[in-house]
Amino acid sequence: MMKMLLWKDWRLCRVPLIAAAILFVSPYIFMSYPLYRSSHGQLVKEFHDFGYVAWGLMLISIAALAGNIFAGERQERSADFLASFPIHRSRIIISKLLITLACVALIWIVGAAAVFIPAFFFSQSPFTIGGLLPYFDIEERETVRAFAAASVGLFGFSWLCSTLSSSSAISAAIGFGLTVAFAVASAVIIEELEPLPVATWHIVSAIVLISGILAFIAGTLHYLFRRRP
Repeated sequence: MMKMLLWKDWRLCRVPLIAAAILFVSPYIFMSYPLYRSSHGQLVKEFHDFGYVAWGLMLISIAALAGNIFAGERQERSADFLASFPIHRSRIIISKLLITLACVALIWIVGAAAVFIPAFFFSQSPFTIGGLLPYFDIEERETVRAFAAASVGLFGFSWLCSTLSSSSAISAAIGFGLTVAFAVASAVIIEELEPLPVATWHIVSAIVLISGILAFIAGTLHYLFRRRP
């Protein structure tokens, strides 16, 4: 039965993954000519920068993944069919969580590869871990940390909205909007306060991260105890 659940949930994730692939290649398509005209040194830097753009765009598809995982079943009317089987909802949640987290991990692997592999691919020096360090300074780590917080926020809010809604598009849109709203509102409020010993961006990332986790927990509990499929 678990194999059936995993396959069904994989079907729900295929379209968001296709969207992630389109978002990933779009920066390179639009900027292919400037990349072609770049010198060798500029090419490494520009591929590195475009990798971050492509990675950030791919994160948007996380909202689509989580927003579709419950709402998509209701749109297809397969949720009612699934409810006719003697399957505990905890197993349904485990299946959905395994598939969506695997897809999120794939997005992160591809995004990280787009950022750091070009430095080695176009480099004239031998492949060494030390060669990666110039491309992973403090600013780079801050960006990755922000991407992680955004991923958790997008996933958690969209997961919650998907358990409440019957429209995957609405769930993803609201999940994305809530993540942005929490980040902007937190930044505005913090900037109004006295100077803090911790950077504003760290606090905003922490707020988005924690709120995303709480939203995920709320959505999971709501699905476990709701009466309708």
